[in-house]
This record gives sequence, C-alpha cells and structure tokens, in this order.
Amino acid sequence: MSSNNFSIPAHVPRDLVRDLDIYHIEGSDGAPLEAWARIKANSPDVFYTPHYGGYWVLNNPALFDEVFADSTVYSSERGAFVPETPPEVPLFGPLQMDPPLHRDFRHPYNMA
Repeated sequence: MSSNNFSIPAHVPRDLVRDLDIYHIEGSDGAPLEAWARIKANSPDVFYTPHYGGYWVLNNPALFDEVFADSTVYSSERGAFVPETPPEVPLFGPLQMDPPLHRDFRHPYNMA
C-alpha cells in the first residue's frame, strides 16, 4: 500500500485490498490496455481499493451478471462513480437504483 493513510473497513479481508487509484495507474499514459492487463493478471476476481472512500472492483467480466442481478448483496445505490457523488446530489437513475425503483424506472425503456 502506498504512503497514503487509508481506512479499510474491518469486514474487508486484507488479502483482497489493492492499492489501485483508477486515475493514476502506472503505465496507463502510454499503454492503458496493457496497464489494465497487468492489474487483471495480478489481482483477484474481486478486490477492494481504499482510494476515493473505498470501493470494490470487479476484475472478471463473468461476475458482472451475478453482481448486477443480486441487489440484496450488491447494491447500486452508491453507483459506479469515483469519487462518490455527494449526498445532496439526487440518484442518477437507473445506474444508482436498486429494485423495485430500478425496475420502475427501466420499464418504459424495456417496452420500446
């Protein structure tokens, strides 16, 4: 971990913590795809980064369907925004909504 003092929640296993700052990935200026390939090769399928308030990173595309289908375990309310959106900013639907609100918001689009 870098010299920054990060707070890592107690429920996060230390072996799943990676020092990843998505805005400053080593080597990404000249070769971003290769930089992400190194992250994928050297990190578990799911890992936690403490940057920007801390969040989980999916490092395996096969997990996306599982994660997005189970809102009881994987909530979208915090969204995929880094850094996190301030609390006074309304939800960015449907990206930051869980069912049933997400379903109600998406229904008109699914009918088209």
